[in-house]
Amino acid sequence: MKISQCAALVAASDSGSFTMAARRLGISQSAVSHAIAAMEADLGCALLERGRGGARLTDAGRAVIDHARAVVTQAEQIRRAARLARDGTDGTIRFATSQSFTSGFLPLVIDVLRVEAPRLRVELSEGTDQQIARWLRQRTVDVGVVTMPKTDLSTVPLWRDEFQLLVPTSHQLAALDAVDTRAVAEHPLLLPVGAVEPSVRAALRLVGLEPTVSYRMNDLNGLLAMVAAGLGIAILPARAVSSLPAGVSGVSLTPAVYREVALGVPTGGRQSRSTLTFVDVVHRVVRQLERPPSPPSPPRQPGGSERPALPGRCSQRPSSPDARCQAL
Repeated sequence: MKISQCAALVAASDSGSFTMAARRLGISQSAVSHAIAAMEADLGCALLERGRGGARLTDAGRAVIDHARAVVTQAEQIRRAARLARDGTDGTIRFATSQSFTSGFLPLVIDVLRVEAPRLRVELSEGTDQQIARWLRQRTVDVGVVTMPKTDLSTVPLWRDEFQLLVPTSHQLAALDAVDTRAVAEHPLLLPVGAVEPSVRAALRLVGLEPTVSYRMNDLNGLLAMVAAGLGIAILPARAVSSLPAGVSGVSLTPAVYREVALGVPTGGRQSRSTLTFVDVVHRVVRQLERPPSPPSPPRQPGGSERPALPGRCSQRPSSPDARCQAL
């Protein structure tokens, strides 16, 4: 038994005519007749009575029509689900990021997805940079925010995050415009445990420093409180701290040190449309956040039809997700 046979039976029953059923299905009348005849032969009973008055269900036809209709409905739902997944508007994206990144752009990404891909669900995991890279290699997650370099992953650059020195507001360094990065070795260093720590150590190694750490803290807020209390200084990426608490000042480092942040996906195999869509939205949101504020728009003329862009959403899209994801 075939889905096309069930569709022919349902169409003939609903329209009462083989001719109308053929028009509804976009096939020939003989194809409808052949499909129903093949179904009757398979079941061993007549399903339709054919006459001058049209086609009517037999007792056997009435017994099976609801089941045939369910088959047709389920088949259409399967096609629709596959089409949505193929077009990048359905499915689940397993996304991994560290806590320091989550609050910055993820709410805006979800906001855009609700409009552009409302059926695309995001399953969020948080971990360190090493954990996220491992999850991507193991394909435990589909997309993750990672720091570069990651030569064994496909990546799309997001931003360049500059490190800043955090000192007590009363500290002599707080009055300077910039501090020599190598001078960090002269002060007690507080280091966050987790996703940021490897980036801090790697950044200091770039200027030849292997820091002596006085305290390692699991809680970023606790670390900032210790800085405010004068128990040490800290180096953190600018995006890791959305705002500095009272008693803590940020000072630039010279030479400046950075971490390169990217979206990573597993290598090998073609990425799904859902993954490409998600990567494209993240990339556009990050670009929008980094764009300098636009000057005020001139007043709109009465009767103008132009609609303003939604707050927090990208007003322009590239021609396709692939245009942003060539690295994938």
